[in-house]
Amino acid sequence: MEHSDPSTTTVSPRVATLVARSGDLKGELVAFAQSPRFARRLDARFDEAADRLGFLDEATAIVTIDHFALQHRLADGSSVLERFVAQRRPRLGEDERAMLLGWHDVVEGVFEVQGFEKDAVVLHNLLDDLVYQVHSNLGRRALGKLRTTMFVAARIVPVHPDTDAWLVSGNLSIYAAGDGPRLAQLAVQTLAAHPQVLRRNPEMLRKAWQMQAEARADFIEGRS
Repeated sequence: MEHSDPSTTTVSPRVATLVARSGDLKGELVAFAQSPRFARRLDARFDEAADRLGFLDEATAIVTIDHFALQHRLADGSSVLERFVAQRRPRLGEDERAMLLGWHDVVEGVFEVQGFEKDAVVLHNLLDDLVYQVHSNLGRRALGKLRTTMFVAARIVPVHPDTDAWLVSGNLSIYAAGDGPRLAQLAVQTLAAHPQVLRRNPEMLRKAWQMQAEARADFIEGRS
């Protein structure tokens, strides 16, 4: 998907309508994911996410539920999201159906706040070096604590596959501008371990795989 310059982007009535509708549908999806039919599988994900003492903080619980609803694959290969879309009654319209299924395309990252555009925040992802115009289904007030040069760790999904607008999925972890160097170092470590997070930036992905291969070759040579 191409990313347009956020400074020249305006929020279309369609995007505004989808963002508003996404709040109710996301609530329904989360309730569906937490229903008894998935309890055993979701409890297993909670156990994996908990610390060694079995403690699970609220932020981690939210991320775990969000990942389970959008990305976890069930025994038959389907996702909870796909089950929800197929089984919801009344049936979703085509635009809403496409919106929800587009939420499989999750981008996780550490983002620098570059500014605001209408009801969206403009975020630069330190991982893939791309800029995203991000909305919240809770409205602009949910982004009210953000300031330019701050950083956030977040999961975002497309508002709809054929738009350049994005939507917060789960919670935002906010960091002060002074945390930038530490977060940049964390981004470098993440890229070294998981080059695939650069899938949206093919040139950076190619370089990351090359660097990982060179590091592995140096390691093998050093042991020989």
